[in-house]
Amino acid sequence: MVDQRFSSPGPADFERLLADTGLSEREAQALLSVVLSQTAAEAAGALGVSASTMGSYRQRGYAKLGVSTRAEFMRLPEAETWASTLAAFDVPAKKPVVPVESNPASPQCRPPMSFPCLFVACLLCSTLVIFTGIVAKILLPRHDAYSVQPHGAIASEYGDVPNVVGMRADSAASALASAGFCPEFEPRAGDAASGTILEVGPVGDLSDLAGGIPSISWGDGCTAGYNERGGWDAYVELVVFV
Repeated sequence: MVDQRFSSPGPADFERLLADTGLSEREAQALLSVVLSQTAAEAAGALGVSASTMGSYRQRGYAKLGVSTRAEFMRLPEAETWASTLAAFDVPAKKPVVPVESNPASPQCRPPMSFPCLFVACLLCSTLVIFTGIVAKILLPRHDAYSVQPHGAIASEYGDVPNVVGMRADSAASALASAGFCPEFEPRAGDAASGTILEVGPVGDLSDLAGGIPSISWGDGCTAGYNERGGWDAYVELVVFV
């Protein structure tokens, strides 16, 4: 089960930091777990992957953000601000002091909330209302229509890979083929639109693939596939909802 803190809303600046950098969904989840002060093992258990895989997601995310360590990542203004906001939610509320000689039932005897406390309470409530769903857009599957084009590119040792998350599998495969990459499909059950690309996975050498034509089918006879013997630079693993 996914840790409930992964559903916490985050500041818009933090979302934009992850989205504008072209992170995959898993890489965004991995970096959010860093802000939540989770170890790689804790985050891996929450997301259902191995600790080493979680570490790889974090390192790839760091590289795309131009940092190399957790400390450098947490010094980014967007990450530092979001971590401070989360910390505020963990501070226990102080008990109000009620005068012993007063009548608790009388409104005049109830101590008024101080302005600083009222301000903090309003700020936290506003944050929850305004930013609900921001992190959900990063972490949860898409339920809307297929994306029509890649969202930027993902750097790899074989060159820039089109970020085809949210696209339909056949359109995503065409975009990858145009860029010189052969798609390798991994089906996954879920509640997103059938045939939607959930994640752009590892990029590897074609020699690691078995022979044949990588393909995947979904829905009513929809199929995507390409022959890996077509002069590709490398293969790209795509997680597809079926």
